[in-house]
Amino acid sequence: MYVINEQTKIVNIWADTDKNRKRLASGKYDVVEYTGEVEQGYDGFLYAKGYAPAPTYEEVEAIRAGLYRNQVDPLMAEYNRKKTFNLFEEGEEEALLAEIEAKVAEIKENNPYPVVEVIIPEANETAENEESAAIGKGDLRVEEEIED
Repeated sequence: MYVINEQTKIVNIWADTDKNRKRLASGKYDVVEYTGEVEQGYDGFLYAKGYAPAPTYEEVEAIRAGLYRNQVDPLMAEYNRKKTFNLFEEGEEEALLAEIEAKVAEIKENNPYPVVEVIIPEANETAENEESAAIGKGDLRVEEEIED
């Protein structure tokens, strides 16, 4: 049976036993029974459908680096060895390059960078923000001179 922590939306799998049903009923574990759909997050946890967190840019970068190291680098090593020592058979070089390109494309497709929304302020907002920032840095401006 699935149980869910309603605050984190993390879903766990418990064996459907009398003992676990009693644990669930006790309320001590901050979980309730869950019957909805689940999805696995990039972090390995199960979540209620639609609640799995997206990885950060840095996490995607690290995931991709590991995949390139484990899946692409061996192909590149083979390519470089065969190219250096003229070991390619006819058509083999093109096939290996296509395999490398396909693997890189697969890694990119399966591990997209998160979309970052950039908000560009309008021109008058920029001027106001720059003035506020300058004043905040100790730039004391006098709007108009006051005569005695």
